Amino acid sequence: MTSKKIRRSQLIQPYGVGALVELEGESFIVKSIDSWARKRLKDVDLPGMSDILPGVSALKEPKDQDAVVPVARFPRWLFCSRCRRMKSWTYQNEQEAEGWAPTCRVAECKHNQLVPMRWVRVCDDGHIDDIDWYYMAHRNSQTADTGQCDRKSATMKFITSGGRGGDFSSMRIVCECGASSNLDFIRKKVLPGSCCGKQPWQSLSEAQSCSLNMYVEPRGSSSLHYPKTLSALTSCSCFCCRTS
Repeated sequence: MTSKKIRRSQLIQPYGVGALVELEGESFIVKSIDSWARKRLKDVDLPGMSDILPGVSALKEPKDQDAVVPVARFPRWLFCSRCRRMKSWTYQNEQEAEGWAPTCRVAECKHNQLVPMRWVRVCDDGHIDDIDWYYMAHRNSQTADTGQCDRKSATMKFITSGGRGGDFSSMRIVCECGASSNLDFIRKKVLPGSCCGKQPWQSLSEAQSCSLNMYVEPRGSSSLHYPKTLSALTSCSCFCCRTS
């Protein structure tokens, strides 16, 4: 199993809570601090903190250089660059992989590493989620034409044709049942349905009520993460001040 590392200063900018981190062809999102192991954190003593940083009740820093930062794989929808098959990566898949990068199970692909899908969905309140690619492929299909298709067992592919110009009409999500859709809906930005009301590391039981529309964004878009940062000058030598 390989380890993946980022510098501690990068946890302030650009890889703070809720930011996407691209490492060795994989994509992760940093979980909220209530998911961090508190035994790996220590208090930062900053005299007069309430005056220097109004509204901040405590400052924490990792106890050592090798502190583990909890992340979640995101997007969870992946595809194989060889056979183009798509895979919705589950928690069980993650456990079975034991920390290794997801690979294609088709024999001809020889464990080719899976690639994260290029787009995700977000709302203006900061909720972010995978696009429901199964729904988008089947939304205009009639059961009489394609037959009954099982979401859990359906085999779908992300097909591209033509050049490298990024023409959404030349990209398709195709299901083995015959249902398919091109990606022209990305031009419209707004997706059908309302917001998921949660973050990728949260369960459905933790979802908030949110009626906002969700929009399509590239997973590398700078608009996905707006960190709120506070800066202060002080004579102390704590980690937070060394990295301000």
